[in-house]
Amino acid sequence: MRHKERTAGRRASPGPAPAERGIESPGQETQPARILVVDDEPVICDILRDFLEFEGFFVRTAGNGAAALDEIRKDRFDLVLTDLKMPEVDGIELLHRIHDLERDIMAVIMTGFGTVETAIEAMKKGAFDYILKPFKPEEVARVLRRALDQQALQRENVALRETLGFYELSEALASSMPLNDQLNMIVEMVRDNFGADCVSLIVEDPKKPGTYVPRALCGRDGMSPRVTKLVETFLADKNVLAHGDSVHEWIENPAHAEYDVQSYMAAPLKIRGAPFGIISAFS
Repeated sequence: MRHKERTAGRRASPGPAPAERGIESPGQETQPARILVVDDEPVICDILRDFLEFEGFFVRTAGNGAAALDEIRKDRFDLVLTDLKMPEVDGIELLHRIHDLERDIMAVIMTGFGTVETAIEAMKKGAFDYILKPFKPEEVARVLRRALDQQALQRENVALRETLGFYELSEALASSMPLNDQLNMIVEMVRDNFGADCVSLIVEDPKKPGTYVPRALCGRDGMSPRVTKLVETFLADKNVLAHGDSVHEWIENPAHAEYDVQSYMAAPLKIRGAPFGIISAFS
């Protein structure tokens, strides 16, 4: 896109359509979809920001792939609209990095006529669609809305699967299924819904109060939580959620672990308000 004319201000608005492309939470009003525009040409970023904000989206811009990754790490976005050809971190590499960060973000590629084949390759690597330069802002908005519709459908499907999983779990816990099978079902469900590499469940030994023994494991072994510290935390009615270096204080002998843990979550299992076990998830 080489022209610098801004057309957004002359476009007749059909009403607050973008709100229907927002993110909705129970009991809350629909929030506008959050879009990150990435291009090393400032005029492109400016035009797209002005037009998409006029359409009702929340928009931020980044001048290169590295700056875009910084924005993604510190904030939440629903969609990234990125140029394909950029210095250092190009559009393809940006897609790879977003995938590595495991962000739930749709991606749309912008490209010139000479790089259509590369744009198609980008779609194979996870981009929803590509837009040819030069383009009309209205065309961009249509593609973004289709991407956000697809994202909303995917999120609804995930929510339905999670709801079904909880229903199946509640049915199993109310059945005569053996306890070990119930515990294994719990850790498998936690692993699948949280995307954890490993989930462990330990319970208090009824013969030795204050002593906890492992009862179920899903994923890699060799990791064990600091049980005493966790129990003290749970007695204070707190849960544990740790990332980065702070993970190590909750795990026994992290230096000897077979893999590097980057995040850790633990919650108590309670009966009548007193913890009788611990479920932990590692990634």
